[in-house]
Amino acid sequence: GAFQTLKARNSELQYPLLSVLSRTKTRESYETLKALLKRGLPSTGYPNLLNPSITDSLELTEILMPDLLEYCSDTLFVLFMPDVLLKLQEAGKVSKEQLAGVQPSVLALGTYYSDSMKADSRYFPAGFNRYCNLLAFFNDRASLNQLRIFSESPNIDVLNAVVMAMLSNDIVPEDAWIIKLAKDDFYRMHLFEKLKEENKPALFPASMAKQ
Repeated sequence: GAFQTLKARNSELQYPLLSVLSRTKTRESYETLKALLKRGLPSTGYPNLLNPSITDSLELTEILMPDLLEYCSDTLFVLFMPDVLLKLQEAGKVSKEQLAGVQPSVLALGTYYSDSMKADSRYFPAGFNRYCNLLAFFNDRASLNQLRIFSESPNIDVLNAVVMAMLSNDIVPEDAWIIKLAKDDFYRMHLFEKLKEENKPALFPASMAKQ
């Protein structure tokens, strides 16, 4: 119908159409959304339009499962999935085995982000904080290595996302990363408060405590 016509002529309008269905928040709209996604994912556009409405009601989100996980292999669709995966995991709607199945696609997204950061040091992708949280949740060698790669970015916002994600998942960041954040006028107090929240105030550099 009209959706397939858009795919052929103006595919960038497909995600706005899909987002209308996700925001309608009825079983019927989500059944329609499921059927349209099954016909083929948009090849262009901004998939983040589906978030956060697609997880406002996890009961409705479950209608899209398990197809939603399979779509993580799509390099465009996966852009908004880290937040969705975390919400599903936090609500107990997805198993560890299911998350392990999408991890390769999640890590591939990290490579894309890393390459983009090398090309533009100011680059900070939408949803990056949640992406780092997902990697820290995985907490395996490949995921931690990706966080380490991010930490090398000259963008202090990127380093902050890495450190906050690790602390939120009870992982101790490297001392050098904490010191760098503590030296930053903007992030110093934020770091101090986060360390207190996670019962790790001793990690805050003593030399920075009075600044």
